Amino acid sequence: MKSLKKRLVTIAAAGMIGLTGMSFGTQSQLVAAASAGEVVTINYVPNYGIAVWDSPQANHHATGKTLKHNSSWKVVAKQVVNGKTWYNLGGAQWIEGAYTIDGYPVPSNTVVTINYKPNYGIASGIHQRQVTKQQVRH
Repeated sequence: MKSLKKRLVTIAAAGMIGLTGMSFGTQSQLVAAASAGEVVTINYVPNYGIAVWDSPQANHHATGKTLKHNSSWKVVAKQVVNGKTWYNLGGAQWIEGAYTIDGYPVPSNTVVTINYKPNYGIASGIHQRQVTKQQVRH
């Protein structure tokens, strides 16, 4: 009889642990920010912005705020929900990571040195994600 009670308690405990580990609704994984003060830059469409949401979960709502293209923001935390990365900018202010790049933007008057394969070139003249037919030789 004691052995039966022990088994029932063990089964009940395992069932409770299993229920605790189950996810109801959207799948969510909380990931701490890579480092304090990490910065992301909005990478959307010039002269437009992206929505700020109150949560990264599926039932989120827009806060009415937008963040302009090429503006940079300090990240407080990251969260992955259903395979999408979301950044928390403090409080109930979340943005979708698909519209960001890590770090600060590169100024348009920056000189870049390209070291590619000899006798090959790279495409240049990229404008709004469309590559022109110009090529820079090594």
